Amino acid sequence: MSNFRFLKTEWPELYQESFRAEQRAVTEPISSLSYARRVLERVVQEVYAIERLELPYNTRLSNLV
Repeated sequence: MSNFRFLKTEWPELYQESFRAEQRAVTEPISSLSYARRVLERVVQEVYAIERLELPYNTRLSNLV
């Protein structure tokens, strides 16, 4: 059972990476962190695209969030 099932139908790629991050949280925390970061980056980019927001000059993740 995953906390990210709601992503499965509309965003299957995000679901897969979220699920991997969730599965590895205890056994492989560094790998889990990498997957979680990738998901966050993709979600932030999606929000900017869906909301048609203008990207700032500096597009580092910390600035986008």
